[in-house]
Formats: sequence, C-alpha cells, structure tokens
Amino acid sequence: MSLGAVPETPLPRADEPVGSGRGGFTLRDLSLHGLSPAFWALLVYMFIGLSYVDEEWPELGAHRPRFILGSLLLLTVTVRVLGAAQRTKRSLQPPDAVTAWWGAYVAATVIATLWAYDFALAKEGMLGARLPALFCFALLVALVRTRREFLLVVLVFCLAHGMFLVRSFQEFFNGRYQYTMGVVRMVGAGVTNADPNSFAATIVFALPLVLWAGLY
Repeated sequence: MSLGAVPETPLPRADEPVGSGRGGFTLRDLSLHGLSPAFWALLVYMFIGLSYVDEEWPELGAHRPRFILGSLLLLTVTVRVLGAAQRTKRSLQPPDAVTAWWGAYVAATVIATLWAYDFALAKEGMLGARLPALFCFALLVALVRTRREFLLVVLVFCLAHGMFLVRSFQEFFNGRYQYTMGVVRMVGAGVTNADPNSFAATIVFALPLVLWAGLY
C-alpha cells in the first residue's frame, strides 16, 4: 500500500465529487463535520508553517508548535501505514510518479549540497527549506483522502499565505525593507523569508494554488 492509496470504501456524501469545471464545489464541500483529529492537526501545522506566526510571536515559538505537531503527525502516519500493510499482508507498493519525482528532486538536492562550493551555506538551505517541504508533502499525501479535505487544505494554504503577505506589507510600510542597488526591496515577515529573493519565491510558488482557488 502506498501513502497515496485511496480507500476502497464509499466516500460519505459530503466527500463525493460535486460538479466539474468552474464553480465545481459548494459550501457542502467545506463542511468541518467528521474531520479526523489528525487532519485538524495537519491544518494547524500548515497554518503555522505558512504564516510564520511562531517566528513573530516569541511566546508561541518558545513552545515549538511546528516540531510538536510534526512529530505527532509523523507518528500517526507511520502507525497508519504499518497497520494498513499488516492488515493487507502486502509490502508497500512502489511510489507513484509524483512521489518518484519528489524523490529525484531530493536526491539531486543532496548531491548539489555535497558538491557545493560553500557546503555550510548549502547545508543551511537544504535543512531550512527542502527537508520541511518534503516532510509537508509526505503528510499531505498520507493524510488527505477526499475532495473536501483537499479543498480545505488549499483554503488554509491561501489564508495562511495571505496573512503572511499582509503582515509583510504592513512591516514594509513601517520601514522594514532592504535597500540594495538603488532599489527598495520588500522582505518577508519573520526570519525564514527575511530577504527579497525568498519573499518573492513564496509568492511565485503560491500563485498556482491561489489562482486555482479563485477560479474553481
């Protein structure tokens, strides 16, 4: 059984595909009824990780919410996968194409990091950005099972990233920016994206999901 396997049991009515094309979902798809505790923990983990509120609120960051939630989610996924493999008496299936591409990406990143001229700087980027992204991808593949859950993940993503952008704009107008090469450059709120390039990358990476949420 792979992490992305879809259960064979019929989906609840609220989780059935509703329509197609533009306007392909209704408020019924966004119902919060019946969501598992693990999925709620995933939404909270995503919101904190994408809004970076723990970096701006020291009281919250001191409790390391991302580490605690991530550890609990990893434990939940491990128990589910091992339990499913034991029930079906089958070994884990080969990964699908998307997972295989992610594996190739990680392998290429590790090789590039080891081959980098400044290993310390490359290692910092690898541990600070690539590994958390891979971990979040694994959680999404393992825990998101229905159309409703996928829609909620996308909306939480847009909400958290929008909150991050609003705070970044607010700090920019309050005088927090970088002035290089004669240009005033906006930086992201918090610490992780506190440089113009990283801040711009978050916007570029978020555009596909934001456009999808706006159109559908």
